[in-house]
Amino acid sequence: MHASFIAGDTEGGRPSVGFAISKRCGGAVQRNLIRRRLRGALEEIAPGVTNGSYLIRTDAGVINLNYTELIHNLKSCMKRAGETARRGND
Repeated sequence: MHASFIAGDTEGGRPSVGFAISKRCGGAVQRNLIRRRLRGALEEIAPGVTNGSYLIRTDAGVINLNYTELIHNLKSCMKRAGETARRGND
């Protein structure tokens, strides 16, 4: 899982997040399942995430993660993306 980040204020003070899920992750049913799981995990971590716009890219391995691992990986990649963007602006 990898995240790209653009700093800025978003509507409602919550991060704006888009998902890029490759067809290599499976058919439409599999990709939609991944998207729903990511949205659910995002709801849990959103209050602690830097405000801005994110693009989350996944690979096929994300389907094998349990929910706790998914939350941890999502939080970690979003944090790294936010820190990288802040370093680039210094």
